[in-house]
Amino acid sequence: DQGAFLSEFETKALQVITQSSQTPQPEVVEKVVEKVVEVEKVVEKVVEVKVEDPELKSQVEKLAKENAQLKSQVEDLKRSSSASDSKRVSELEQEVQAVNEKVVHYQTVLADTENLLKSLEASVESEEVTWNKRLSEKDQDLRQLTADKANLQLQVKQLEGTLDKVKQAEEMQSQLKELQEQLQKEEKEKAALQEDLLKAQEQLTQTATKGSGDVDVGLLELRADNDKLRTLVSVGQDASRQQEQLIEELRTELASVKNASMNGPASEEQCQEGAGAKQ
Repeated sequence: DQGAFLSEFETKALQVITQSSQTPQPEVVEKVVEKVVEVEKVVEKVVEVKVEDPELKSQVEKLAKENAQLKSQVEDLKRSSSASDSKRVSELEQEVQAVNEKVVHYQTVLADTENLLKSLEASVESEEVTWNKRLSEKDQDLRQLTADKANLQLQVKQLEGTLDKVKQAEEMQSQLKELQEQLQKEEKEKAALQEDLLKAQEQLTQTATKGSGDVDVGLLELRADNDKLRTLVSVGQDASRQQEQLIEELRTELASVKNASMNGPASEEQCQEGAGAKQ
């Protein structure tokens, strides 16, 4: 049993020495501590045994000395590991602090960006409402302008008809003036013919009173002339009546045209009636 304990102790000690010569890591330190604890347990078991063999006693002392060296190495490893860990922890804390600062910065930027986006969204919505309102107003103005354009086109058409009526009125006034002048001329001629007729009748009466033979020839001539004069007077009267009727029609149509031009543009029906009257 003692030989087995010693062999196990030596094996574990060699493992600890081999591991301690490598770069100290936290995992290695933990393993060394575990091995030292196991070695201490083995040494305690060996010490509890009554040592009588000088060689065995020498082995035990040697192991105890190696155990002390191992403990010293373990303490050194702990201190080295602790210093390294502290430095690493400090670096990690600094990194964590830097990361936290970046996180805070990004959170601030994100919050500012969200606020800006909300502000822009509200502004866009407000502008959209404004533009929709303006668009609606423009559509309404366009519809009104379209209606005004159609109304103006109708008025232009009516004014064109009225202009034609005015031209017709001017032509009718000119015709009326000519007819009136012609009528006055014919009335003068009629009056002259009537006067000649009266004179011829007086001569006829005087000639009939005298009763001479030569007068019969003159009487016949006077009667023939009298018949011609009557025929001319009758024709003149018929022509005068026709001219007076035409003048009256022209006056009526002229008055209608003047009323239409004074009352504004004529309607399509009035334009059509005027065109029919012109025909």
